[in-house]
Amino acid sequence: MSSLLFNELIPPGISLLIKGPPGSGKTEFALALSKQWIQGGENVVYVSISNPASDVISKLGNNEAVRKKLRIVDCYTSQGDDESGIVVYTNGIAHLESISLALSTVLDSMGGPSRIIIDGLSLLFLYNAPQTMSKFVQIISTKTKSQGSTTLFLLVEGMHERITVNTLMAIADGLIEIDIDSNMRRLIRFSYLKGRYVDPAWYLYEIVNGVPEFTRLGLRERFVRVQELKEEVNGF
Repeated sequence: MSSLLFNELIPPGISLLIKGPPGSGKTEFALALSKQWIQGGENVVYVSISNPASDVISKLGNNEAVRKKLRIVDCYTSQGDDESGIVVYTNGIAHLESISLALSTVLDSMGGPSRIIIDGLSLLFLYNAPQTMSKFVQIISTKTKSQGSTTLFLLVEGMHERITVNTLMAIADGLIEIDIDSNMRRLIRFSYLKGRYVDPAWYLYEIVNGVPEFTRLGLRERFVRVQELKEEVNGF
């Protein structure tokens, strides 16, 4: 599957969870998508919760296209000198209202639908109650979808109660899973998308020249992957 085809599976006006264990490459994948969207002339709003805005800029660059199409809501840094002109700061990760306000302000300034990355949703759970977080996700999803924007929420697998994950999955329109197999290869699959069929098979993926590339697992590899998942479930 090409990166273009995978990108087409993320249509405007939906919200998705991207779920995977630590180190599986969720942020790298989100940055690669962001780069691809910017190059395609789309607006991107990157809400950086677990890293400073400078890290995002260093990965995506600071050229004219980035300055025009990218805005970063920095929840990690309390304040800073933004020479790029694309960063909006908040009152920190413990203040959901400040984050929501900053996101709304940025979206209004973009003048059209945007691709939104919420990178570090799990970190917000350390400072806010699960019920409050579920409401936060629901409000953002509803508002951004009404504007025709697409929102991706990055979630760390294994940090949350099952009921919390189920609630977030019920709010979102779909789920993308990222994992690492026994050979330390990165895997990805589009698990489901409400109202639309997607191939739920696992794909190998890597970032090539800043763009995600995907290779469907062969029959033998798929069988091994199923066995690994069974062992994980039984071990849990």
